[in-house]
Amino acid sequence: MLTRAQEEDMEYIISCTRHSVEQSVNGIERGLSDLWMDTILNIANSSILEGRMCDETFVLKMEDGRYAGSLWLGISADQFTCEETGYILGIFVEPELRRKGIGSALLRYAESWCREKGLLSLTLNVGWHNDSARSFYEAHGYVVRSEVRKKELHPAL
Repeated sequence: MLTRAQEEDMEYIISCTRHSVEQSVNGIERGLSDLWMDTILNIANSSILEGRMCDETFVLKMEDGRYAGSLWLGISADQFTCEETGYILGIFVEPELRRKGIGSALLRYAESWCREKGLLSLTLNVGWHNDSARSFYEAHGYVVRSEVRKKELHPAL
C-alpha cells in the first residue's frame, strides 16, 4: 500500500536516498561518499520535513508492514522552458522486489500525481553509471534531454 510518508518513515526514506545516490555515481565517488553523503542526506531530510519544493514523499509497504519502496516527488521549473514540471527527487524499490512491476507502478503514480496538479511533464535525473535505472526509464518513455559533464580538477602543485 502506498501512503504519504510520516515522520517515523524518515529513516527509511533517507536510507533509500543514500542507496539511490550511491548507485548513481562512479566507483571513485562512491568510495569517497563518506566525505559528502551526510551533507546530501541532511539537505534531503530538511527538504522533506519542511516541504521546500512543494514536495511529497510516499512509502510503499507490503501487507506484513515491511517497506517495499519509496517515492519522493516535487515541483520544479523546467531547466529549458522555466515552466512548472513534476520532478522525481527519488524513487526506490527494495532490491529483492525489483522486476515485479513495483517501479512501474510508482512511476505511474508519479505521472498521475503530476496530472492532478495540472503539470504537463515529469522530469528526473539518473546517474550515468546506473545502467538499470537508465534502461528502466527509457522503457517507460523517458528520453535523454541533456547531458551533464564533469571533470575532476586537481590542485596545482
